[in-house]
Amino acid sequence: MLDTWEAEHQILISQLEEQEKHALQTKVKILEERYQEMLKSRKVVHDMKNHILALKNYDQEQNWPGLHEYLNELSDDMLEYNFHVWTGNHMLDMILNQKEKDAQNQNTVMQIDTEVFSTLPFTDREIISLFGNLLDNALEACEKINDKKRWIKIKIKKKNLLLYIEIANALEEMPKQIQKEFVSNKKDNGLHGYGMKNIQDIIKKYDGIFEYKVYEDHLIFMISIYNN
Repeated sequence: MLDTWEAEHQILISQLEEQEKHALQTKVKILEERYQEMLKSRKVVHDMKNHILALKNYDQEQNWPGLHEYLNELSDDMLEYNFHVWTGNHMLDMILNQKEKDAQNQNTVMQIDTEVFSTLPFTDREIISLFGNLLDNALEACEKINDKKRWIKIKIKKKNLLLYIEIANALEEMPKQIQKEFVSNKKDNGLHGYGMKNIQDIIKKYDGIFEYKVYEDHLIFMISIYNN
């Protein structure tokens, strides 16, 4: 029994390390894309190339603590340029800005209805996993639409202690479901399922409620969490 417990413990540690690595790599990707946008403008950018090279070096060496510290030092300065503040949480705002850009690139109308929050319950890694997966799924669904309008609506509100998140998107066809779990049409559908499991694990951690409704032409995900 002790050997079994140690084996399961090592598996859990490996999973957590993999999630943390993915979150940090996502941060690097978003900041690199922000840098490319800055280069296209006439604004003079000092030392940005060297910063990006340093970030890539941390990533290649898998020096996650060093990468995390470097990102924290850079984020505030880089986010000041042409950056829409949706919630006041830098990581969530980065995700929303990037996904809005992705939506524009695939001719999808994204409407974002939020307010500025003093606090949110999630860590940066949880924000990337929760909102990144939900919005990637919505973008994937809209990308399949050919003969009607593509749209995604995001609502993030807080009333008293209740944090309410709603993400709705247009559908080309009804998604496949097995025992109330969504099944991706992608070849790598194992990652898709893992993403949905991460979403549910995060909501469960905060004793939240996760619901969805499937209609003929659209899908709505609803999340409610009491945020103390």
